[in-house]
Amino acid sequence: MGNEQSSENERRKRDANIQATLQKTLEKQRQIYEQRCKEMLQTQAEALRKEQLASTSVNITAGTSRDCQNNLYPNLQPSTSSEHSSPIVYTSPLSYQRYSVTSQNNDLTTNTATVSSANDAQRVIPSAPPMTYKQPMKVNSVQNYSGLGTEHNCPKCGNKFGLHIFQCGSGHSSCRNCKINSGICGVLNCGKKITDMRNRTLEAYMADLMLTTKQGIVKDCKPVNQQTSQYNSRLNCPNHHDGCCLHFTTNEMDNHLKECPYNEMACPLLAIFGRCSWRGKFNQLDGHFADCHPEHRRGQVDTEMSIVNTKNDNRIFYLVLIGTYNFFIHLKIDSNAKMIYLAAQLVGTKVSASKWCYEFHIYNKAQPRRKFQYFGVCTSNTISIDDIFLKKQCAVIPMAYIDTFINHNCLNYKFFLKKQIKTTS
Repeated sequence: MGNEQSSENERRKRDANIQATLQKTLEKQRQIYEQRCKEMLQTQAEALRKEQLASTSVNITAGTSRDCQNNLYPNLQPSTSSEHSSPIVYTSPLSYQRYSVTSQNNDLTTNTATVSSANDAQRVIPSAPPMTYKQPMKVNSVQNYSGLGTEHNCPKCGNKFGLHIFQCGSGHSSCRNCKINSGICGVLNCGKKITDMRNRTLEAYMADLMLTTKQGIVKDCKPVNQQTSQYNSRLNCPNHHDGCCLHFTTNEMDNHLKECPYNEMACPLLAIFGRCSWRGKFNQLDGHFADCHPEHRRGQVDTEMSIVNTKNDNRIFYLVLIGTYNFFIHLKIDSNAKMIYLAAQLVGTKVSASKWCYEFHIYNKAQPRRKFQYFGVCTSNTISIDDIFLKKQCAVIPMAYIDTFINHNCLNYKFFLKKQIKTTS
């Protein structure tokens, strides 16, 4: 109960911080908006005052007033039906008249009976009053007038923030892609370098926002707290468009993205042989090997393979497909350590890899009853194969023992890949 109470207090505190941050941001934007409206009103009032000074120097009678009005605005009705009336009365500098254009003759019509001047139709009128905090924020453009972006979008690229938000030296936020591709803050007149400092408050807000949307939401049916009947909400993996069907909480998402097989990946031959600069997605790997590395697609399950030279250093790698699963088969000959290493990796998460096991059979055709067998559990391709060899978390066979299986200067072996079956007691 104590842990649940502390978690609830932390959540409420986090929500309060997010609410306070949003309120401060909206209040600042409202003040800037009011200041700009005030400046606009002052500019228009000054222009109208100049027009009044210029027009008061001429005495306009009622009859000539209607004539002049008809000359300037032939489609406007006179301000009064009497032919002998007082001169035109100008409105206050802070009042505005709205005109509408008819669809047929582009005629101007006014909503009031008084016409101020010929330039009133072009005057800009504020479209809406300042927004209060309780009003919903509606943003039509990617960036606002100050270049700070919106509360949901990166100010540099305009895309919506993800779960990784970084800050520049001035505290402006940027998305992960802009940090990697550009590294420069996109806020107007800033241009500082984007640091590794994370905006945790905004990240938590974006995570909660994603949980409230219909897209990417999966609700777990198990209640977290029976008393409050709260439910644990999970997010779909950002790579779900590429085929990843897993979903996690916000805290679990970072760990998953480090090993998600649907991330963009480099060719595995780059780390082993130092060649091939290809990068692509999980579902493009087989096509890449078929086009560029067909020699590394020859390995097959339960198929006899052979090594001709076991005295010199050598690395052997095969990409093997079983249904929709991709496996890496590794074989390393270390002449200095006088050892042979054999291992199998699954292209996937550590949990998925732990559900598969592999076998290596080494034998001499001249002695069919004698065979070496090794059973192991597959590891994820996100773990370095060199670390696996170094920690000996695979098949490690001394060279002296391997020599007893060589027949006509050739070592024969087979490998098998099987999914582990859970047995219920």
